[in-house]
Amino acid sequence: MSRRPRPDRNAEGEVARLCRALGASVQNVTEDDHGWDLLVEFPPRIDTAFPDLDPPLTRCLIQVKSAQSRRTSTRVKLSNALKFANDPAPCFVVLATYPSGPKKHEALYLRHIWATDMAQALRAARETASEGRQLNLTKLPIAFNATERVDEHLAETILDVIGREGSNYGQKKKTLADSLGYEAGWGRGQLGRIDIHRIQSMEAAMWM
Repeated sequence: MSRRPRPDRNAEGEVARLCRALGASVQNVTEDDHGWDLLVEFPPRIDTAFPDLDPPLTRCLIQVKSAQSRRTSTRVKLSNALKFANDPAPCFVVLATYPSGPKKHEALYLRHIWATDMAQALRAARETASEGRQLNLTKLPIAFNATERVDEHLAETILDVIGREGSNYGQKKKTLADSLGYEAGWGRGQLGRIDIHRIQSMEAAMWM
C-alpha cells in the first residue's frame, strides 16, 4: 500500500532544499517539543584568509506550516510563540500553499518573528494564563501579506533579514523583548493594548 503525499513533510523538505542550496546545514527536529521543525546553520558569506577570523555561522530556527489551498494564514501554539519570542536565535515561520495537491507547492511565505509578533504573544499569554487556560492548547494566528511571499528566494531573504540587525542580533532581540515587558517570564508582563507606533519607535531607536 503506497503512502499518500503529506504536504507538511513536503514543505519541510522544500525549505531544507532551498537552505542547503546556499550551503546551509539543516537538521530536522524529530520531536517537535519546542515548535521548530528545522534548525538551520548558514556558513559565513565572506571567508577570510584566516579561518579563526571568519564570521560565525548564522543559525536560525524555522517552523514550517502548510495549507492545501491559497489561504495565506496559519496558527501556531501560544506556548511555541512565547519560545520564539524568548529565544535569542532568529526564529521564522514558513507557510507553503498547495492549492493543486500535496506534491507541488504554489507559494512560500516567510515571517520573521520580531517586535509585533513578540508583543502579541506576550499579551495573549498573559490573558490566557489569567483565564486559567493552557498555553499549549491555545493558538495564535499569523496572517501573511503579499510582501512576505518569497518562493525560491526564501534562504536569501532569511540571511538578509538577519543581516540587517547586525552581529548583535541576540542582544537586540533580548532588549526588545524586555522593553515589551517580557523579562523573567510572561507572568510579569505589563503590556496592555499593543501600540504599533510604540513598537516601531523602539525598533527605529535600535538602529540609531
